[in-house]
Amino acid sequence: MITNNAALCEIANDIKLNLYSFGYATVKSTWNGYVKNPVFSRLYYIVGGKACIEHDGEKIELLPQNWYLLPAGFSFNFCCENMMEHIFFHITLSGADAIDMLGRCIQPIFRKDDTDWSVFYKKYLTSENIADSLVVKQKVYDALIKLLKSNNISLEIVEFSECVQKAVEFIKNNLDKKICLSSVAEYAYISKSTLTNKFKKELKITVQEYIKGQKMFAAAQLLKNANMSIEEISEYLGFSDQFYFSKCFKQRFGMSPLKYKKSKIN
Repeated sequence: MITNNAALCEIANDIKLNLYSFGYATVKSTWNGYVKNPVFSRLYYIVGGKACIEHDGEKIELLPQNWYLLPAGFSFNFCCENMMEHIFFHITLSGADAIDMLGRCIQPIFRKDDTDWSVFYKKYLTSENIADSLVVKQKVYDALIKLLKSNNISLEIVEFSECVQKAVEFIKNNLDKKICLSSVAEYAYISKSTLTNKFKKELKITVQEYIKGQKMFAAAQLLKNANMSIEEISEYLGFSDQFYFSKCFKQRFGMSPLKYKKSKIN
């Protein structure tokens, strides 16, 4: 007798974990500022010392031997009085819509873990080996699963119409170009009005808002990880006006591209 769970395989293949940053940091009193409406989630393991994040007047201490997930869309202030040593990941866990499902957590979650993960992760900080990358990714999956289970959080796959999936695919693959509603609708083989209505109904945002959000996400990654000037990033992402790019970025993240590039948050 053979039992084949094709449904579970399909779900697994729809899920994508992206690692945008992986690092190890010791921060001091200069580690302070504000993060507005982040488009990716932050996963921290605190090795030593402590720091604090604050949202709507509520403070959460980041304490040793704890994992913390700060979900996409969660705005917060951060500060450190003395010192904090931590492992950090910038991640998204997404389905066909390319929107971080972890953002559905709404607020930070945490879990106690007595394992000293600093010993494990330090040996991978300079590796460019494929097998090592899979090991790190598997450990991130493991940390997320335990965090979600210990906080009784269940994530669900949201089904999207084929035209919305094709629209999302087109937008993600053309972030280096000027994208208009007409070109997206043409690729999805649907009228502009129908796409507008379906996009709003299924993703809860407009096509234009999604395009801008994805471009700002790409801009944030390039500012932190690429050796490109703000002008070059603006041009690369299809903005004809660097000042308009800076205005959009500040609206999204609460600070200018230059300030973001120099910011201490990780």
